[in-house]
Amino acid sequence: MASQEDFEGKHKSKNKYFPRNRGLKANMSGVFVSCIRGKEGKSVGECYDLFNRYANELYPVEEGSLDEVDIALSIDLERRKLTAKSNRFTSILIDADCLIFIKVADPVAPVELVHAILSDLAITRQKSTRFIQRLIPIEKTCYADMEDIECMAKELLKPHFHPEDENEKRQIKFAIQPRIRFNKQIVRMNLIKKIAEVVGDGHVVNLNEPELKICGLSVIRDYNELRKYNIEELCDLRDAADSRTDTDKVNCGEEAKDANK
Repeated sequence: MASQEDFEGKHKSKNKYFPRNRGLKANMSGVFVSCIRGKEGKSVGECYDLFNRYANELYPVEEGSLDEVDIALSIDLERRKLTAKSNRFTSILIDADCLIFIKVADPVAPVELVHAILSDLAITRQKSTRFIQRLIPIEKTCYADMEDIECMAKELLKPHFHPEDENEKRQIKFAIQPRIRFNKQIVRMNLIKKIAEVVGDGHVVNLNEPELKICGLSVIRDYNELRKYNIEELCDLRDAADSRTDTDKVNCGEEAKDANK
């Protein structure tokens, strides 16, 4: 196994963004980001820029008024605002190529943040990043153990599938999308069955048009509409559409049907 010095020597470009406290821990909220191989460090920088831009809009730091506080308090307010913004996102180095994890701090909600980013991208089709490929929000992490997964699933799925308010209870079309990497103990079908048990009766599986998608211990919306939360595919759709002429749209449509079979 490589020493710490060897690791840092081979990843100098990453050390600008990755902290020394490495490794995922339980109960972390954040976003898994897939990226181009060898560009993990630069992808972290892209995430900071992109996430902060949207966080400033979704979770603005409360502004103070000089009519209400004196100059000394206003300086302290500005200092606290800067600290709050700088602590919103932290990169966590994981031992995997093409994959990074960005931890988020309150009040940032990873599901809301990622949905806002991709919803805008679905409209504008204008990328502001080069190396980021897919964003998967994680409401909370847990240990890769079936008991821990079941416990966390009960906590996260309850508000969506088992609301306390009787007026909010209804049948929901859902799908389960497990992604397992670097783990041989968790069997995919066993995991799907366990999550389905937590969802419980009264709801229906719909793989083609789910209202809610359970992915990475998160409950997300518009998974298929937002091209499986893949930035590249969202932008490719625009590129393909722009390149078509009125005379070849029919042929392109037929090819698209064949590709989706």
